[in-house]
Amino acid sequence: MNAALSSIAELVERETGIQIRGGQLPSLAAAVDRASATMSHADFLEALRDPTVASGLLRQLIDQVAIQETYFMREPRELEAIDWPALRSAAHARGDQEVTVWVCACASGEEAYSVAMLALEAF
Repeated sequence: MNAALSSIAELVERETGIQIRGGQLPSLAAAVDRASATMSHADFLEALRDPTVASGLLRQLIDQVAIQETYFMREPRELEAIDWPALRSAAHARGDQEVTVWVCACASGEEAYSVAMLALEAF
């Protein structure tokens, strides 16, 4: 991929924390094309430097990059794979009384609530 696309990936990471690495660059290229089909990647990057259009253009790109799907108990196979007893044992081994869980894939929060409900049920 080109340098402009790598710079766009760095910008997305700085602005959102979403990391886009090697194999994901073609997906980023497609997202850039959807956000502004009339611009090359270099032109898109240059447009992001223009304060009159940057925020809207960046918002469009992030909408294309980010997961827009959310619902309770999404990805049941993944949720069933959580080993709650092992998490509790690991926490206790560290001297913690609480299990801390990070839910990274959620657009508006339902997944985090799903994990919380499963934790309540497990404990």
